[in-house]
Amino acid sequence: MYEGFYGLGEKPFALTPDPSFIYLSERHAAALTALEYGFATQAAIILITGEVGCGKTTLVRHLANGLDGLDNVGFVSNATSSLTSLPRWICRAFGLPAPAGADASELYEAFADFVADKAQAGGRVVLIVDEAQNLSREALEQLRTLSNLNLAKEPALQTVLVGQVELEAQLAHRELRQLVQRISIHYRLDRLRLGETIGYINHRLRVAGARVPIFDDYASAAVHHLAAGIPRLVNTLCDRALVHGYAEDLPAIGLATVLEVRDEIKRSGFNLLAAGQRK
Repeated sequence: MYEGFYGLGEKPFALTPDPSFIYLSERHAAALTALEYGFATQAAIILITGEVGCGKTTLVRHLANGLDGLDNVGFVSNATSSLTSLPRWICRAFGLPAPAGADASELYEAFADFVADKAQAGGRVVLIVDEAQNLSREALEQLRTLSNLNLAKEPALQTVLVGQVELEAQLAHRELRQLVQRISIHYRLDRLRLGETIGYINHRLRVAGARVPIFDDYASAAVHHLAAGIPRLVNTLCDRALVHGYAEDLPAIGLATVLEVRDEIKRSGFNLLAAGQRK
């Protein structure tokens, strides 16, 4: 509703991951470099962890969009602890048949054949598993067995595990030591610093079409404090602030508007900002 009022071509602070809006803070740039290095060195398993809402999925999707042979890249974004559902999601991620009556072993065999076919054609398959902290130890071990498909000198399959910091604790279990030994690259993505949050807000507004600054530095600093530097919460606060600004016919967003949004959230009885507080 506010896009036209502020001269924007689209919503700048949507909550869904959108690689076109990616902002490379110092740590996001370092994480991207780690991912690029992992692909360049053909690492069998790459691990990206971070707190909820820190931009892990956006970063990985940005990288995937730049890979050659996108038909060889599959996203599993509905990871669950079930051993039976995981192979089905993997097959579906690559557009492979996954009949309702097929069991896990049949689905894994179909995927293995797919990887072998791509390898013979000189390609490489990239499996990206998002929200991997939801996987059971048994399911994680099943992912480790997929790396056994890499029998040649150059790996036919690369796996990227993306998950919250809880995934690190899961991987510390002795039963998963073989999986951990195959992780060549691990990067933990952290929150934005104050200057990065200000840059992030301005960057997303520019990408959306803004020609002049809309949030002043005081407003951006307040957003940073309330969101504790978590990009997803920054998006929520900024989107609500733009709604308020539009309703009040404000040409720019200042500190007072951000504080209004904070108070509105408090009155709602559901403190979504509590998710950003460090434990």
